[in-house]
Amino acid sequence: MHHMHAFLLPAVAALSLLAALSGGGQAQAVRIRHVYFNLATQPYTHLYTQLETLLKAPSNPPYHPRDIDGRYVLGPRRSVFKAAPLGWIMLHVTAGPERGPANSATLALAEDDLYLFGFANGTNQWYFLENFASGVQGATTLPFSLNYGDIIDGGHKSLWKVPLGKGSAVYAATTMATYDRARSPTPQIKDAFARSIVMYSEAIRFKPIRMAFSNGDRWEHRTYISDIQATWIAHWGQMSTLLIAWERSGRQKWGAPPFDLIAESVREDIHVGNPAEALVKLDFILRPTSKDLPTLLNTTTTTTYHAYMYNPND
Repeated sequence: MHHMHAFLLPAVAALSLLAALSGGGQAQAVRIRHVYFNLATQPYTHLYTQLETLLKAPSNPPYHPRDIDGRYVLGPRRSVFKAAPLGWIMLHVTAGPERGPANSATLALAEDDLYLFGFANGTNQWYFLENFASGVQGATTLPFSLNYGDIIDGGHKSLWKVPLGKGSAVYAATTMATYDRARSPTPQIKDAFARSIVMYSEAIRFKPIRMAFSNGDRWEHRTYISDIQATWIAHWGQMSTLLIAWERSGRQKWGAPPFDLIAESVREDIHVGNPAEALVKLDFILRPTSKDLPTLLNTTTTTTYHAYMYNPND
């Protein structure tokens, strides 16, 4: 009975989101895939292996390149940034041996760019970020936006202050599990959200960030990323575009026009001046939407280009 109950609650959370999206007038069909992570019994590598397998699946139609030196390109991007993605990753996190309303939450990650849109608490009430909850029937809007500057003082450059590791993940999960917009303190849920974004989003985008808290026995201890690693985060989209443009050009030149300005930006801001310096940082690569990408083998449908994954002014 306990095992049935453990899977019933995540299913209810996912179904409630599906109903909310369909009821809110979003006509585009979306795929939902589920990932389960028990913080009490499983190491972080268990979660990463599930996400890695899911995210490495080839696109249909195929995308060129599928990967660059083992860094896989994520799936096709949604055409409207604040709309529902083409696919969801439902991350069901449990902070105790048995899943229950006080220790479990379901996090909604966009499959195409790994954004954390929101979460369902332990009673399957959905909470979405500002500007993302519109059109989602029954969802409550969180009291902050997606910009790091709205979540943590100092924006993304302050993420080195965010505690990471198993204990931090347990705190974030239980905070989300018991969250109630009417009663819960806003600073507490912002803190939980920041911890979750670093460990479940940025850690999949950037390998050194993941290694900072999951390598060896680090998961069992409180750890932090470095202040230098925190500066990379606003440039994930730019480095991804530069790498794919370089690969499609036959690896001829890094930052060739019309991408010379973003090459200058990453060189000046985070001292990335060539493909090797980008590849050593990235794990999964964001699929660019620039119409100026050179085409090799396959052409791609493009949409509005988002140079930054987070507000560059945060």
